[in-house]
Amino acid sequence: MSREVPESAWAVMYPENEADDNFGLNSVPEDIQHLILSELMEASPATLPSVSQSSKTLHDAALPFMYRHLQLLKAPNGNKELLVYKVLLNKFRGTAASEIARHVRSITVQNEIPSEDLMLILDKISEFGKLREFNWNTSAHIPKAVLQKLHSTWSDLEISATVVDREDAVNAAYRKMDLRLLSSPLLARLTYVVYERGYRSDQPCRSDWPKLSQALSSGGNVRSISIQSQQDSSSAYRHMLVEDTEPEKLPRLDLSLGACFSKLEQLRIRNQSYYTYLWDEEHCRALRNFIDPSRLRALDFGNDNPEVFFTTFAGILPDLKVLQFGAKRNTSLQPAKDFIDSLSGLETLEIGEAQRGFDELWPVIEKHKDTLKTLILGPTWGQYCSPEYIDLSVLETISQTFPKLERLGWHVPIGQAVSAHTFNTWTLL
Repeated sequence: MSREVPESAWAVMYPENEADDNFGLNSVPEDIQHLILSELMEASPATLPSVSQSSKTLHDAALPFMYRHLQLLKAPNGNKELLVYKVLLNKFRGTAASEIARHVRSITVQNEIPSEDLMLILDKISEFGKLREFNWNTSAHIPKAVLQKLHSTWSDLEISATVVDREDAVNAAYRKMDLRLLSSPLLARLTYVVYERGYRSDQPCRSDWPKLSQALSSGGNVRSISIQSQQDSSSAYRHMLVEDTEPEKLPRLDLSLGACFSKLEQLRIRNQSYYTYLWDEEHCRALRNFIDPSRLRALDFGNDNPEVFFTTFAGILPDLKVLQFGAKRNTSLQPAKDFIDSLSGLETLEIGEAQRGFDELWPVIEKHKDTLKTLILGPTWGQYCSPEYIDLSVLETISQTFPKLERLGWHVPIGQAVSAHTFNTWTLL
């Protein structure tokens, strides 16, 4: 995952003619400088520009760290981020463009950036460097010329898209789905919000799901899918996101379109609607036919307990490492037990409403004592939203049972001392 680089790093005007000192960091070998600057980038990236200004030697040594991960944010006039943005563009237009461009490995676009600005940066990188990641973190649609440039120049590039705020887009065109981006064969990771008009998971309705399914099927190379669904509510002051021309289908991935998710490694589906995602037998069997079970590493169902999914996939996901689900009221935990029991190397387990099903699930959780590194036991709510807490003796048992556990989370009441720390929701050790 790309590290964020402070915007201040781009606005620094570095000295070009300052003589190197004969002592300090300037005199140590280049590999030692690289190691020190690498540690500095990890621990305190905001201090890197100041260090780089101390000499020409350190300026040159710091360049790969300061420009490896570019963040593009064009802020309104008068905002300091706008000055940073303009300084960066001037560097790409100037004589120092080659020195900067050859170090860039990833770009993150955080809001609407003019196509000509993106093309300037991409042209310089294609001439002098090697781009590996392109992160699109905005509801703005990716310009056609930019996407064509990415496709034609870097066939092994990975695009990550995070689009979670289409309803807030000022430009009405950006409230629609960017099908050009969603269907790109370079798209490797997607975090997305889909909108629905229905109120029951087992009843057809108009939604974004059919278009999203068709787009992802066209690309065919997505490795990580993280989707949250929520209601598209009509009102006098809010533009509808789901059009009246959309077909009425079940609000879920449409696998009838011949979807292929053979490279899928992570699947996360959560609902903010009135219902849960419909994991019926037909849908689960279809998904099983469209994935490579040996590649799947992470499943996240939020607080849902997909009983049919667990039954269908028990025993066929040999390398699953991460699982999140909920011990929901009025659902059976036997499918979840059988599913967890069928796994061989679980490293992360998060259970919502954990107190409700912990005793029943404990035997299969304990089975993973030699591999589990993270265990999160989510809050459980009883009648009238009153909290139900896990007994502290359970936490003592967990600490003695899981030797590799690095992260433990549970729900505790305010004022109850737990080890050296007390939190009202989560305590991590």
